[in-house]
Amino acid sequence: LHLWELGFVLAGKLMWAGIVVCACFGSCYLVTKVETRYVATYLVLIAGYFIFAAVFGIAYAAGARLRMPANPFILILSGGGIEFLRFMYNRYFART
Repeated sequence: LHLWELGFVLAGKLMWAGIVVCACFGSCYLVTKVETRYVATYLVLIAGYFIFAAVFGIAYAAGARLRMPANPFILILSGGGIEFLRFMYNRYFART
């Protein structure tokens, strides 16, 4: 691989790391909200199933192609994480 190709690989890994962190925050935030508790629990279970099957069922080095079925659920949960981070920012840092 050329150096600029490695840059794209690193950028993609960093992007997915951020998405996964936001999905973890979103999972916790949406499961604790009364309005979204059941839907969020369902999404967490579905995403967890696909991740568990990809990581433990095949091998850890299997890569992103086995995570593809879980990507929509992970992205939905990361949207909840972004909502949580925006809420925390507005609560603690924004001056109104």
